[in-house]
Amino acid sequence: MSLVGAFGAATSGLDSIARQLAVVSQNVANAGTAGYVREAVPLSAATAGGIGNGVRSGPATRSLDEALQAELTAASAGTSGQQVRADALAGIDAASGKPGSGYDLPGLLGALRDGVSALANDPANQAQQRQVVSGADALARGMNGMGTAISSARQAAQDGIVADVATANTALRSLGALSDQIIAAQSRGDSVAGLEDARDAQVQVVADLTGARFLRQSNGDLLAVAGGVLLPLRASSGPLVISAATLAPNTPLSAVPMVSVGGSGTTLGLTGGRIGASLALRDQVLPALQSGLDGFAQGLASGFKAAGLTLFTDPGGAVPAVPSAGFAQTVQVSAAVRAAPSILRDGAGPAGAAGSTVVLDAVLDGPLRGGAGSLASQASGLTAGIAQDAGQAAATLTVSKSVQSALQAKLTSANGVSVDAELATMVRLQNAYAANAKVMSATDQMWQQVIGLVK
Repeated sequence: MSLVGAFGAATSGLDSIARQLAVVSQNVANAGTAGYVREAVPLSAATAGGIGNGVRSGPATRSLDEALQAELTAASAGTSGQQVRADALAGIDAASGKPGSGYDLPGLLGALRDGVSALANDPANQAQQRQVVSGADALARGMNGMGTAISSARQAAQDGIVADVATANTALRSLGALSDQIIAAQSRGDSVAGLEDARDAQVQVVADLTGARFLRQSNGDLLAVAGGVLLPLRASSGPLVISAATLAPNTPLSAVPMVSVGGSGTTLGLTGGRIGASLALRDQVLPALQSGLDGFAQGLASGFKAAGLTLFTDPGGAVPAVPSAGFAQTVQVSAAVRAAPSILRDGAGPAGAAGSTVVLDAVLDGPLRGGAGSLASQASGLTAGIAQDAGQAAATLTVSKSVQSALQAKLTSANGVSVDAELATMVRLQNAYAANAKVMSATDQMWQQVIGLVK
């Protein structure tokens, strides 16, 4: 190799080492920065006419395991959705009362049955009559509380969707802007590592909200797909659209606002992330719970009426012939029974003998009987089903969080900054710097000798 070639090789080596040292310093400085991915300077041999001529260094790139990162993104989106579901079901489970506590539906219904049974032993006992009215009122308020909790959870899901759509729109537009910067920087040959870190943060936001999958393009662009639809990243407004709404228990699914994409009107069938979980709660899970509770309330009210005692009614004093949405929220003890508890003994007929148990026996043999298919078994099924769903949601959330934590630890280990490793790299680069400096010094001395000979 000529002196010129040796000098050029050493010079390129010093330049490369300086670039690497700058990146090492940046890595160490960001060792604790959330979302920062370790960077490295790619190196390649420089040749001229098949002869080595030093080293070339490219723009800094990230040391990223993209497959592992995609796994973590998906796991985080799943955890976000599970959190929404678990929180909603936990609230309803709390409102339904702990099974066996006496304040759940089976316990309240059992207390009413015990009160009616005791009254049947002394039908004219006014204190016992008032006790039955009190037990019926407690059961009605228990159904009211459960119905209100379900209705509130459904409204919270709707409001959450609206808020999350707004957040997702902001993140989607940020993805478009960052992708444009990455495309431009990449075309200039500049490092895009910092921009990619910033974009990854927005990718996680969109994934957590929508469960979207992302496809990286060779030019630096990004595609986002959710609900079978390509999400626009450069829309001037939106791109996701949903209107706010106040949902009543009887609001049909056809009248519930859906998430659509921009002005296209394309409904976005999201199933992942927070929005997907909220949609499932609003449109499927919570209406099913509401329907079950309303069916129980209507069966209870109509069962008592069929036995000759109109004990439970809606605020207007009527008993619906079929289950109606929201009846559980409004069911109450009949105003007539509150005013004249003796109706418990006489039912709808004229005043009977003080010891008459015809109506009470019909109630005990009808709506308050036990066994399969009875209201008691329905109450137990409702309460146990809610508790089971809430428990399963909590358990699934725990598993999802564990998977996410394991993937995060693995990704941090693979892509994060190890200060010890960076310092070891720094020592190695310093030694390489000294070696290149010696080559330059020796080359300079040889040049001086050559010049001296010429003189």
